[in-house]
Amino acid sequence: MTRAALMLVALCGCGRTDPTPVPAHPPHPPERAAPAMPDVLPAIETVATLLTTSFDAGQVAAALGTPQPPPAPDGSSATFVVPTDPRISRARVAALPDGRVASVALTLAGPITVGALAARFGEFRVEPLPEPGAPSTLVFADAVAAADVAIDVIVDAPGVAAELPRQSTRVVRLLVNHLPAE
Repeated sequence: MTRAALMLVALCGCGRTDPTPVPAHPPHPPERAAPAMPDVLPAIETVATLLTTSFDAGQVAAALGTPQPPPAPDGSSATFVVPTDPRISRARVAALPDGRVASVALTLAGPITVGALAARFGEFRVEPLPEPGAPSTLVFADAVAAADVAIDVIVDAPGVAAELPRQSTRVVRLLVNHLPAE
């Protein structure tokens, strides 16, 4: 054999006497595990519980974190909050004219499935679609209740009814229903 042929045999591994198979492709580096997503359900529960005990929108905004000065980014009269809880990226507190909380929208740091919400808050109803192809609005009515208030948990999720429990969302709205005094 010529010197060039011997080099080719050596480089290709031909004529090896070692029985260990040579992999066709180099091994892939080990896959990295996806970063753990924060468990956001306790954060939702904490805010919902807060809404059953504190009705003043300013106090709720301050309890959630640092209220941002007006004007609101969406042009509304709502107060946007930079939350202290790392499981919540942003909060929006809307008030009634008398200063009581009307709703709180939470943008979560990680997704939560409709199934996880259903396991905690019970059955949900699906609101009629405003237009074909729009996400479904799911309402967990009276998910958290106290003597003078009931909190509805509301999320939007894409998909048909059978797929909804597997769908996830990052935005959860907490609608405060102030009950009339008896």
